[in-house]
Amino acid sequence: MAKTTATAETATTNIEAKTGGNPKRELLYAQAAKHAQRAIDVLVEIMNNGDNDNAKMAAAKTILAKAIPDLKAMEITGKDGGPIQINILGDYISKGGWHVPTPAGSAA
Repeated sequence: MAKTTATAETATTNIEAKTGGNPKRELLYAQAAKHAQRAIDVLVEIMNNGDNDNAKMAAAKTILAKAIPDLKAMEITGKDGGPIQINILGDYISKGGWHVPTPAGSAA
């Protein structure tokens, strides 16, 4: 089974940051953190070796949802935090119009 690199110390630090110092919530997160590695191991086991395709898919989705941030939650900006700029035609126009470059050594 695959193992993650998260440690109890990392989990505790993350818990304190997420709970804002709420003791009841910290206790709940700390108890859950003790079982996090086993929960991940079970999901990986189901994903890799489960008999039911729906269970495999659900396990894979759960792992991905926690491992890869949702794009909606990511702030995407351009250079120096400015707006994103897409320049599709600029390179072609600045070189004198549309053209298809020929590979070096071939007949033009």
